[in-house]
Amino acid sequence: MKANEELAFQNVEKAKRAAELVIANIELAFQNAEKEKRAAELVIAKEEKAKRAAELVIASEEKEKRAAELVIASEEKEKRAAELVIANEEKEKRAAELITVKVAAKAAELANAAKSNFLTMMSHELRTPMNGVLGAAQILKHEDLNQSQNDWCDIIIVSGNALVQILTDILDLSKIEAGKESVNIRPFSLRKVIEINAALFLGAAMAKNITLTWEADSMIRENLIGDPDLLSKVDLFV
Repeated sequence: MKANEELAFQNVEKAKRAAELVIANIELAFQNAEKEKRAAELVIAKEEKAKRAAELVIASEEKEKRAAELVIASEEKEKRAAELVIANEEKEKRAAELITVKVAAKAAELANAAKSNFLTMMSHELRTPMNGVLGAAQILKHEDLNQSQNDWCDIIIVSGNALVQILTDILDLSKIEAGKESVNIRPFSLRKVIEINAALFLGAAMAKNITLTWEADSMIRENLIGDPDLLSKVDLFV
């Protein structure tokens, strides 16, 4: 009997220790679960921290991007402002050049007008005494002259008429500059044109004891059609 009680007591003790062992294992498992929970929470916290850090990096990059865009926009604005300044300077430069051209054209126009007026005035001023010389020569022709005197008188008349024609040409020059040049087509004698031109130089030639002669080809017709005044100018300046 006593042996059975001891065996039962031992079994109870074994069961108690087994129960304590189970409880200890449960507590250990609970502790491990708590550790794993805290570890998981730490991982989550780290992930949250990493996520916030990434968000901060993204926010910083976005801020830098917006700052760069503002810089680019400012540079574009400055570029457009510079282009407007350059465009205004070019516009002002072209306006100044246009004014310069207009002023130069007006000055040239006034100078030409003044020159034409001067030539016209001088032509009229010279024509008056020349007409007096021609009138005196025409009167002298009716006097009792010997052959030599008569020839000299003819030279005065021919040369005077030629000079009158030159004065007329000066007026024509004024017309040319004014854009009013005209050609007077009519019958004329080439020999007569050359004779009148040669008479202009006859006095100077005789003063230097030079014989001045001219001749026309026999093939040239006596009567031609054209402007003898323009042809006379060509003959004088060739």
